Amino acid sequence: MARRRFSNLHITHHTNSITHNQESSQMNLNYDKFLSQLKGDDIINNQGKLFEVQKVKTAFNNAFDQNVPSAFHQYCKAKQVEFTIEQERDWFDKGVKCKILQAGSNGWKSGRIKVNVTVEFIPDEPVKVDSPLDEIRREMQQDIEN
Repeated sequence: MARRRFSNLHITHHTNSITHNQESSQMNLNYDKFLSQLKGDDIINNQGKLFEVQKVKTAFNNAFDQNVPSAFHQYCKAKQVEFTIEQERDWFDKGVKCKILQAGSNGWKSGRIKVNVTVEFIPDEPVKVDSPLDEIRREMQQDIEN
C-alpha cells in the first residue's frame, strides 16, 4: 500500500481491494484484502456491540454514496469552483482527465484523478509472514552456535 499526503488530502492505493459501484455515478468504496474476504454473516465486535459485516458494509456504502459527492458539490460551490453535474460525477466514477507537473520531472504527465475511499482493518498485532529464507537463516544460526 502506498500512501501520500497532500495538505489535508490522503490518497491511498491498494492493489487488493474490491469496489462498490452499483451505478456509474456512485462513489467507489474499497475494502482492504482482509475485509473483502469476510462473508456477510461474519461478525464485527465494536466495544461489545455485535454487527453483521454485510450491515456495516451497507451502512458505509449508503453513507459514502450519498454524502461524499454531495459534500464535494457543496464545497466546490462555496469556493466558486463550477463543474457541470457530469464533471462532478466523473471525480467519483471514471476520474477526471488532468496533467500533473512534478518538480524535477521532464514534463507533464497525463492521466486521471479519481476519488476512492478505502475501508481498512488494522490488526493490533502485526501479522508475521514467514519468508522462505527464514528456515535457512535459522539453520545457519544453529550451525554458527554449534
